[in-house]
Amino acid sequence: MAAGRHYLDTTGEPAYLQHILTTYDEPAKAAGIAVIPAVTDDGVPGDLIAALTAAHLDAPPAQIVIADLRRPGAASRGTARSMAAIMVDEQIEYRDRAWVSVHEPDTTVHEPGETAPVDVSPLALPGVYTIPRHLDVPVVRGVMRTEVGVLFAALNAEVAETLPQAPDAAERAASRWCMLAEATDVNGARVRGWAGGVDAYASTAVIAVEAARRLVAEGAPAGTLAPAQAFDAASFLTYLAGTGMTWQVEEVATV
Repeated sequence: MAAGRHYLDTTGEPAYLQHILTTYDEPAKAAGIAVIPAVTDDGVPGDLIAALTAAHLDAPPAQIVIADLRRPGAASRGTARSMAAIMVDEQIEYRDRAWVSVHEPDTTVHEPGETAPVDVSPLALPGVYTIPRHLDVPVVRGVMRTEVGVLFAALNAEVAETLPQAPDAAERAASRWCMLAEATDVNGARVRGWAGGVDAYASTAVIAVEAARRLVAEGAPAGTLAPAQAFDAASFLTYLAGTGMTWQVEEVATV
């Protein structure tokens, strides 16, 4: 901040993310800079698609579920270290304007293009902390595909050190990621949206570079920001679509 330059990072650990968002907001405003953590394949697409999904509701949102539906695949040593730490932490959700311990049971969501529901388990994804900053919604829950969560839960520091520093190119190219947002309004109507692609590591690099470019070229409000506070959601996701990623929003049900 002393340098007077915008800041972004590619971390996703929830405790660190919340620390950055709450601790450095006023210093960033005083310095006239934007601070954006979690500029990653889950942090940015998840937050942006949640904003666009909620915008399609006809009534105020009652709940947003943000789901990481990546399948088991390539993981770097750094990812394993982070997930080993995250999975032993208490999982958090946003409820009634506060971040509290998860008390919802495991549930299911529907993956785009698949008919069978996907079992998911609670996980404090970046969206749990960023979405309430730009959407007035009583509940934001983060979940991950349960089979992936089980693999991450088995990690510890010793196991993490046995993984390669970076997965090889073939493993990365074969892996897919998908961030799904399901928004339910006060009348029970639901809309869902998703953004996804291949090779989460390459996707994160593209997302981070484009975020930095936009900060320099277009600027952003001063303070600690969620991605949807810094960037136009549709414009950013449309740019990503031009690099091979996809996104879509659709109405799915009315209860």
